[in-house]
Amino acid sequence: MVIGLTGGIGCGKSTAAAFFKEEGWSVIDTDRIVHHLLTQDAEIAAQVITKLGTGVCNASGKLDKKRIADVVFKDTRKLSQLEFLLHPRVHHHWKSVVAAHPATPWIVELPLLFENNLESHFDHTVCIAANTRNQRSYLAKRGLTPQQIQDRIQCQLPLKDKIKRADYVVFNNGSLNQLKAQIVKLSQQWLPSSPNHSMNQ
Repeated sequence: MVIGLTGGIGCGKSTAAAFFKEEGWSVIDTDRIVHHLLTQDAEIAAQVITKLGTGVCNASGKLDKKRIADVVFKDTRKLSQLEFLLHPRVHHHWKSVVAAHPATPWIVELPLLFENNLESHFDHTVCIAANTRNQRSYLAKRGLTPQQIQDRIQCQLPLKDKIKRADYVVFNNGSLNQLKAQIVKLSQQWLPSSPNHSMNQ
């Protein structure tokens, strides 16, 4: 069983993934794969600098994710260039991990699942959704300005479209316990008996 977990930015995907993990699922966070590529792969880092400019580096000459975000979320052409570079590698990585462990129940956290039309790779898709107020409040707590929040939201498929395309929708407008209860219900539907352990990629 392989579940694709997505949703709007700031809607609680990672929290939902953590609850799935508690229920015995193994979780692949594709943002962690991106982080690894940007910080540990010298070839990728060089290509990113070539495409986006040296302004995305910190004082030590290393890629700075915040500076990268400031560049690409203001320029859709540069965002597309970055995604063209990273997405095939990210896709290959998580597909390889899943293929190597076919008996393991997987949650693959993919923010741009629908944007990249990846539904066919999953048994089911789950969208984590929240109302605009909660979404913006969470992002503000992460230190983003109103303009940065707007830029990031506009670069994703509208949440209402993700909701329409998802097999299941989990609304995260209440307490953590309410979110967890929805995740537990879904998990029990797919995994009547949870495995004893999970792997976190």
